[in-house]
Amino acid sequence: NMPELPEGYSIEDELPEEFADQLVIEDDRLSETGFTKISFSSLTHLVVNDGVSLRPSEVKQVLAPNGLSFSTTEVPMMEIGNSSFTFRAGSFGDFGYYGIENDVIGTSGVTFGSNTSVTTSPGGSISISGPTGDISGTFSAPGGTIKVSTINTAALIDNILRINSDARFYARGVNQVTDDILNNEFVLEPLSGGSISFSADGTLMMEEGVLVDVSGSEMITSYRMASGGQLIAYDSAGQPGSVSLSFFKGTNDSGESLIQADFIANKSLNATQGGTFSLKKTDGSVEYALDPDLVDNLEAGGFDHFSLE
Repeated sequence: NMPELPEGYSIEDELPEEFADQLVIEDDRLSETGFTKISFSSLTHLVVNDGVSLRPSEVKQVLAPNGLSFSTTEVPMMEIGNSSFTFRAGSFGDFGYYGIENDVIGTSGVTFGSNTSVTTSPGGSISISGPTGDISGTFSAPGGTIKVSTINTAALIDNILRINSDARFYARGVNQVTDDILNNEFVLEPLSGGSISFSADGTLMMEEGVLVDVSGSEMITSYRMASGGQLIAYDSAGQPGSVSLSFFKGTNDSGESLIQADFIANKSLNATQGGTFSLKKTDGSVEYALDPDLVDNLEAGGFDHFSLE
């Protein structure tokens, strides 16, 4: 179980011993700060506790009407610009992973508890990495990028990236508001589905119930100017995005697939292509038989471009 801070704990109190070797994110302390690009890096374990919700701050500083002072205001998530979240365990800042024979650092990992959530603005990114990963919760980067990865270290050769049954990953397309106005309404612009990747130097486990969604945006009416100057309306939508899996081991000892997730790449406009799915097995010494259920899942989910290695 993940540790809990004592009731009434304050920043002036001594840190409990059970927190000494890990970074624990207990609550969203950043909502009023104005920060939109946020990174958490721990030399050892990094734990996001049950129920924690993280999103970029929607607070902006604006110049007051008198031009002499500043005030703060909240803006919609769609308007805050680029945003990102990075979570790195077993990492020494910008120098990357230690990779040394250290049982604490080399076997550390990223843990997301149940009912956690991480959300970015459209086109944003979420990156999760460490020697091991135990992932629950909901992760949303509309039309953006989500990367989840584990890397082998000298202390941990066969690591595990476990995606639990209650995990949800969304990089669906979205219709963004532009600065253009037509008939007293802002014109929308489709943003295609983004990309979601899972990479494990060791074993990748994706339990039944996991959902990975890179569907395209909803269909809208767009407009273009014809050569004669008249405005022509037409249907448009962002196309589905891509999903990629890379792992050394993706089956159990009986040869059964450990990839039991559902993958979705729906499109709302028939003229657009479907989703792109790639799978790479890095252990060339053992033959990998593609699970027929996975193939059926992908075809039913809207994928029509495939890459298998």
